[in-house]
Amino acid sequence: MNRILIAAAALGLSAGPLCAATLVNGSMTGPTGINNQPPGWSASKFSPDTNAVGGVAGGGFFFDYIVPAPGESSDGGTWLGMAGGRLDERIAQTIGDFVIGEAYELSWEQFNSGATFEPDVDDEAALEVYLDGVLQGTGVVSFLGEGWVSSAVTIIPTAVSQTLELVVATSEFAYLNIDGLSLNVGDPETEVPVPAAAPLLLAGLAGIAALRRRADRA
Repeated sequence: MNRILIAAAALGLSAGPLCAATLVNGSMTGPTGINNQPPGWSASKFSPDTNAVGGVAGGGFFFDYIVPAPGESSDGGTWLGMAGGRLDERIAQTIGDFVIGEAYELSWEQFNSGATFEPDVDDEAALEVYLDGVLQGTGVVSFLGEGWVSSAVTIIPTAVSQTLELVVATSEFAYLNIDGLSLNVGDPETEVPVPAAAPLLLAGLAGIAALRRRADRA
């Protein structure tokens, strides 16, 4: 019986899901405005913006989107806007509950709007993802005005607490809008679900063991 209980406990532990690291405000929700980062995020270089449908948020600034946003992303609400290239804006967040060596998938949606600037900010762009300054990967390339597209990068932390940094990769000058970030353990398509019956099995075996102990005492 003891061997059965040990095996069942091991099954229950192995079936349990690893906890995803905590990403704060992946929806980039917050007050709109130029140089205004969404709560939970901080500018690690220059000053990214919190944007919404209708152009660069805040109004009256000295540039507007070349291509109007095609509505909200599937996440809805506000989103982050960052320039890349010669104006190298960056945003970051420290995550304190990584599992060292675990593979995490960071996914998001992005829209390359460009901006009217001096000169126009209209190059193709992708998002680079860093952990403590080490490049983890680069997402898909977005072209000017193609609409919201999905992208993802796999990151592997080397410490429990590390700083996640997002950077716009471009050859010259681009403005990339980012929304709906999600950080999950491994590849969701290959993750093994937790058996729903596992907790019930453990409880039942524990009950049997308790009854057996009582019978042995009698």
